[in-house]
Amino acid sequence: MPPAQRWPHGVRARYVAGCRCTRCRRANLLYHRQRARLNARGLNNPIIDATIARIHLRALSRAQIGRRTVGKLTGLADSILHGIQKGTRTRIRKMTERRILSVPLDAQPAGARVPAAATWRCITQLRLWGWRKVRIAEAIGQQKALQLGRDFVTRRQAAAVLLLFQREHFRRRHPPVSILRRYT
Repeated sequence: MPPAQRWPHGVRARYVAGCRCTRCRRANLLYHRQRARLNARGLNNPIIDATIARIHLRALSRAQIGRRTVGKLTGLADSILHGIQKGTRTRIRKMTERRILSVPLDAQPAGARVPAAATWRCITQLRLWGWRKVRIAEAIGQQKALQLGRDFVTRRQAAAVLLLFQREHFRRRHPPVSILRRYT
């Protein structure tokens, strides 16, 4: 099948393949008008050099944020990010660059390992307030035993312990006032 016959008449792809009938020329004209409108509003998506995106991806990698995490945050395919990072993909769309640059250097995934010192300080204070390890484990979503590393914990575990500590600290500083006691 010749390339021009793969698409129906009235589609820009058929015009690009060589058909110059009235319907295909009209589809091409509408395409160019729409691109001109987008360009006038600054919404075009041109192809640009990928160097800035590559530099940012490498900086993210040094900050322990891998390309799979960047892919989850941006919605870009791993193959595209891999090509940009390795330098085999030298030109990308402007929107792709914007998505990559939108990932901050501190955007670690929930499973990233972080130092455990602050987490263990919170646990120690909770224990001083009377919390048992089993109760802390249940409050942060673990099964029956508190299983945290001494040197490193996941960011998810650190956030859960910190939230528990903040709630308990707030509760101790602001005890509930009985309505009856206030009016008697």
